[in-house]
Amino acid sequence: MLQGEDTFLDGLPAPLRAVNLLSNAGFEQGPGGWTHMGGQNWGAFEVVGAEVAAPRSGAKSARLVVSAAPGTSLPSSKVFGVVQELRGDQMPGGFPETLAGWYRVDRWENDRPDALLYLQVVVIAWGDPRTQALVPGSPDIRNYQIRFVLAGAERPAFALTNARYSFVSRDPPRRGEWVRFEIPVRRAFQEMWGVVPDGFEFIRVLFEARWDA
Repeated sequence: MLQGEDTFLDGLPAPLRAVNLLSNAGFEQGPGGWTHMGGQNWGAFEVVGAEVAAPRSGAKSARLVVSAAPGTSLPSSKVFGVVQELRGDQMPGGFPETLAGWYRVDRWENDRPDALLYLQVVVIAWGDPRTQALVPGSPDIRNYQIRFVLAGAERPAFALTNARYSFVSRDPPRRGEWVRFEIPVRRAFQEMWGVVPDGFEFIRVLFEARWDA
């Protein structure tokens, strides 16, 4: 399960502390504002209430389940997640400082030692005019990104020329409790890419529970 923060920017004066750029961050209005990626390897999410799983706060949370039916196997990759895109004109203060939220894992089983089952947050900058300079030799790539692994994987699942990996934790997730994550995304891009996203068309934020064999 996943819930966003009611507030987005911590440690700032009150007028800024109340700003949350994500729409319907706590899923209290159902799936509004959120979507999931298309493609056969992507599964949908559901918004559930306390009758299914106790939310951390409010009445609802997003539920992500990665599983295979009995007698079947998962494909080489399977992703369940929620996605939201933010246009540049939705960020009057520029690229945000912090991305924070909560997740809870109730069940975690992986019977394939050669496969990775993990949780991650991905932040992708699309259309920054400096992309070609940052990702040389890849003229068709229009974005660069950081994949923040929250739990479950000790190494990157695969390499991408336009991606950097940051491990919030390499341990299996704690189970049966809500866990808070707080990622200094602005600083991470500066340190890992040498720039803070600017002049972009939109920022895509993905929260994923995924399997990669």
